[in-house]
Amino acid sequence: VVGNHEEFILDEDNSSPYKRSIWERNGGGWWFSLTDEERQECRTLIMNNMSVTLSVELEDYHVGVIHSEVPMKTWPVCDAVLNECRREILWGRNVISSKDENLISGVDYIISGHTPVDYPRFVGNQLFLDTGSGYSPSERINNPHLTACKIKKGEFEFMHATAFTCTTSKINLT
Repeated sequence: VVGNHEEFILDEDNSSPYKRSIWERNGGGWWFSLTDEERQECRTLIMNNMSVTLSVELEDYHVGVIHSEVPMKTWPVCDAVLNECRREILWGRNVISSKDENLISGVDYIISGHTPVDYPRFVGNQLFLDTGSGYSPSERINNPHLTACKIKKGEFEFMHATAFTCTTSKINLT
């Protein structure tokens, strides 16, 4: 799904000094070494192959996928909300930092990333899966790694990978 980094690529005006500095601070320095043709090819790939939300029907579950968070309490996200709440959808951190139970109707689970966490974390029925693979170890993320998720009846199985190890863990849904 489209996230804040893809949004930088789609933004035709990211050469302004302010936008450029934000893009570079978010890992986009490589973008400015591309030719105009290469940049357009990247934009075309995103526009033709990605969406802001994705719904996945599994045998036992209906799962929504979104980059950051769902800014309302229902799924799917309608076009009016996509336009009005695009910033929250791509950049939001309110749900993960809130103590409120966040239950989204119309879907069994929402899976998202954007906010690095030490381990996959549910807030209501939204699963935050970004375990910081693009970061260096710090007080905030002490063991950055890549996490993938396999949804099975009654459980979520996670595969965690670093440069040196690969482990698994599970969360039972019953």
